Amino acid sequence: MFFPTHADNWKTWMAARKVELIRLRQVEFQYPGGAVPSLTGIDLSVRAGELVLVTGPTGCGKSTLLKVISGIIPLESSGRFSGSVMVDSLETRQSSLPELARKVGLVFQSPNDQLCASTVMDEVAFGPQNLGLGQDEVNRRLQWALEQVGLSGHRNAQTARLSGGQKQRVVIAAQLAMGQAVLALDEPLSQLDPQGAAEVLDCLMSLRQKGLAIILVEHRLGECMELASRLVVLDQGRVLLDRPTREMGEYLDLLEKLGLKIPDGFLARKCLAVDSEDQLQKKLSCLRPPADHKREFGQVVLALQNVSHTYPEAPQSALQDCSLEILQGETLAVIGPNGAGKSTLLGIMAGLHRPRTGSLLWRGKFMKKYPPVGKVGFLMQNPDLLLLETSLGQELMSGPRFLRMPDAARRSRALAAEIGLKDSWDVPPWTLSKGQRLRAALGAILSTRPELLLLDEPTAGQNQANIHRLLTTLGRQKHLHAIVLCSHDLETVARFADRVAVLKAGSLIDLGTTRQVLSRLKGDQAESLKPHWPLCTSLELGIDPPFLTLDEMLAAAGKEVPACARTS
Repeated sequence: MFFPTHADNWKTWMAARKVELIRLRQVEFQYPGGAVPSLTGIDLSVRAGELVLVTGPTGCGKSTLLKVISGIIPLESSGRFSGSVMVDSLETRQSSLPELARKVGLVFQSPNDQLCASTVMDEVAFGPQNLGLGQDEVNRRLQWALEQVGLSGHRNAQTARLSGGQKQRVVIAAQLAMGQAVLALDEPLSQLDPQGAAEVLDCLMSLRQKGLAIILVEHRLGECMELASRLVVLDQGRVLLDRPTREMGEYLDLLEKLGLKIPDGFLARKCLAVDSEDQLQKKLSCLRPPADHKREFGQVVLALQNVSHTYPEAPQSALQDCSLEILQGETLAVIGPNGAGKSTLLGIMAGLHRPRTGSLLWRGKFMKKYPPVGKVGFLMQNPDLLLLETSLGQELMSGPRFLRMPDAARRSRALAAEIGLKDSWDVPPWTLSKGQRLRAALGAILSTRPELLLLDEPTAGQNQANIHRLLTTLGRQKHLHAIVLCSHDLETVARFADRVAVLKAGSLIDLGTTRQVLSRLKGDQAESLKPHWPLCTSLELGIDPPFLTLDEMLAAAGKEVPACARTS
C-alpha cells in the first residue's frame, strides 16, 4: 500500500478510508524484572485522519505504548505480553517487523538516534530501497515524502548540517516513504528549539489533514492541543482519560492532579473569569509584576576568559571569544537556538573539550588539569550515556565508592527518595522510562556531591511536577555552590534562573538578570526562542518589565494562584 502522489487523488482516497487503523484491546505488558506491569487493560483505537495526543506523568507507559503499536513489543522485547493489537489490518503478534514497518512509522525523541545516511536523499531512500523497489518508484517516494514535510529543496543537503527541526522532519519523511498510514512519535519536540518545534508541528498538522493516523506522545500540551482531535491520559500504565481536546475544560482537575501542565492562556481566562482574548488582554494590560528581590552572590566559582572552540573540520567556530563568570549561590541559564553553542559551552566547563583559545579559572586560579576531581558534575542531554550499572542502587553508589566517600549506601538511599525513585532501588536503569532515567543519571551525579552542576536540557521528557521536584531538589543540595542550566524551556528558566546568558552563532550576545534579559527578547530572538505565554503576552501588551510566570500575573490581579501554577 502506498499513498497517491497527486493531492486530489490523496484526498479522495483518504476520505474513503476513514477507517480504524489502530485498535488495542485489553493490552498488558510487563518488562523483565519490573515489579508491576507497564501497561494494563489498554483499550484504544485511532482512525485515519486523527491525531491523538498521549500524555501522562513520567513513567506512566507512554513510550511502551508506542513500542506495542509498532510491534517492537512483543516481537523484539522479552517480557509478559497479552491482548490484541491490530495495525492497518495486521495483528502485530502474527506479523513480522518488516511487515509492520510498512504499516507504522516510529519517530524517536532524538532524530540523531535514527539518522544513518550522510545526505537527506540517501536517508529517505534507504527504506524503499530495502523493500527491493525499482529506482523509479524509489525516486517517486523520495520526492513525495520530502514534499509532505516541506524539504523538497533539501534532497542533497548533508544531514549533519541540518537544524534540529529539519532533522526531525527528515526522519518523518523517511517513515512516510515506506508507505505507512500510521505515524507514532515519542516526544519529537523535546530536544528542539521553539523554531524547530514549530516546523515539526506544522508538518504533523499537514499530514493529519491528508489522512494519516498520528499518535503523538508529548508533555507540551499547550503547543499540541490545537493539532489534536483527542487527548489520552495515562497513569501507572492505565488509560485514565480519552476525550476530545475541545472538552479540555471538563478535565482540568485530572491534569492538575497528575502534575501535567495546563496551558497558561486557558488557565488565566478561567482564573480571571473572562470569556474572550480581548477581555483578558484588557485586564492584564493594567497589571504590573512585583519588584525583583535583589540577591547577593558570593565569589566567582568558575570564570571563562576569551574562550573559543572549533570542532575538527568544522567550517566555523562553535564558540567565539566567550567571557563569563559563574557566581557562588546562583543558577545561570544559558539559552539560544539549536546550534548556538550551548552544549559546547557546557562541555568546556565540564572539561570534555579543550578550548582552542582562552582560559578557565577555578575559584580565581588557573588550572593546568581541569576540572578538579569531584568538583564538577555534568548531566548530558542524553542521560543514558551515564548509566552503566545493573541496578539504580549500584548506579547511585558507584561514584561515592570510587571517591571513597563515607556512608555511601545511606546517602544514596536518601537521594533515591529525593529524586522520586525510592521504589526502584533494585531495578535495572535501562528498564526505567526516559524521564526516570534522566533523574537516575542526575542522582548518580549528585551522589558525588559536586560544587558546580552543569545541566544540558534537564527538563526534556519531564512533566511539570517532576520539573519542579527536580529543581527544588537541587536547591536543597548544600554541597552545590552554583548551577548552569541550558534549556529551550523558557518557563523553567523564568522560574528558577537568577541570571540568563544568551548565545547566538557561538557568541555571547546578552547577559543579565532573568527579567532584564527576557524583556529584551524581540524580533528574530523572540521568533527563534519563542517566549512562553506570560512573557509573550507581556511583550505584546507593552508591559515593561514583563511578567515571567502565570502566578505573578494572577497575584498582581489579586487572584488565588492555582496549585498547578505555583512556583513553590
